[in-house]
Amino acid sequence: RHGGHPSRGALCARARHVCGRRALWLRALPRGGGRVDAHTAGGDRLPPPPPTERGVVGARGAAAHATAYPAADRDLRAAVVHAAHRADIVRLRALLEKGGVYLDMDVIALRSFDQLLDSRLPALGREGLRGEHGLCNAVIVSPPGAPFLARWLEAYRTFDGSQWAEHSVALPMRLAKAQPADIRLLEAEAFFWPLWDDAALRRLLLYREYGFERNFATHLWSQAARPYVLSLWSPRFAAAVPSALNCRTRMLPQPAGSA
Repeated sequence: RHGGHPSRGALCARARHVCGRRALWLRALPRGGGRVDAHTAGGDRLPPPPPTERGVVGARGAAAHATAYPAADRDLRAAVVHAAHRADIVRLRALLEKGGVYLDMDVIALRSFDQLLDSRLPALGREGLRGEHGLCNAVIVSPPGAPFLARWLEAYRTFDGSQWAEHSVALPMRLAKAQPADIRLLEAEAFFWPLWDDAALRRLLLYREYGFERNFATHLWSQAARPYVLSLWSPRFAAAVPSALNCRTRMLPQPAGSA
C-alpha cells in the first residue's frame, strides 16, 4: 500500500494512467481497509476515481484520496515529456515523502512483503539473473526519505528521452554500485523472474515448470507478453489453463464481483 508505513495485511499497490491524462492512481488493495492516493504529473487536475476503482476500493473498505502531486519542477518537466517517464518521477517523489510499496499494473504480488518493509533500506530487484539489464523500477519497496531514492530522483536532471530505460533501469544499478550501503539488492527471482524473452514468457504464462517459490511478486512484462496470451488473460483463462502462474493466482483474494 502507499501512504505512510504500509500496514501489515496490505496486499499490493497498483499504478495506472487515468483517462488518458498525465496522471496516476496508486491503488491499494488492503484486506481490512486502507487508503488510495492519486498523484498527478505536470500540474494536471485529477479526475475523480473511475467507477471501477471506486468499486474495488469499496469492496475492501478503503478510502480514496486525490492529491495534486507535481511530477517535477518546470525545467525538468520540459525534458520529461512522456507520461511513462513522468510516472517514473512521481513514484520516486511519493516514496520519498511517504514510503511504502510501488508496483506496476502488470505486477502480481504472490506473498507478504513484510520482511522487505521492515528494512531501513529501499529494496529493488535485479533485471536479469546477474542484473545485467539493471534494476527495474516496476517494484520499489522503501521507507520514506531514503537517500538512494533522493539521488536517483536528482539524476533525472540529466534525463535523455531518446534512451527509454536509461533512468528507470540502468541508472539505478550504477547508483547501487557506487553506494551499495544505501540499498538492498534482491535477486531477480524476487520480482523479475521469469524474464521477458520468448522462452521465459512461455514459462511464465503457459507452462507449469516454474514454481515461484522465491518470488515475492512476478512481473508480467505486458508489452512483451501481449502477443502471447496476456491480451486474453482473464479469470476464465486463469481457471482453464493450468500454468504455474494461473494455479498460484487462483489462491489470491479476488475483488468482489470478479467471478
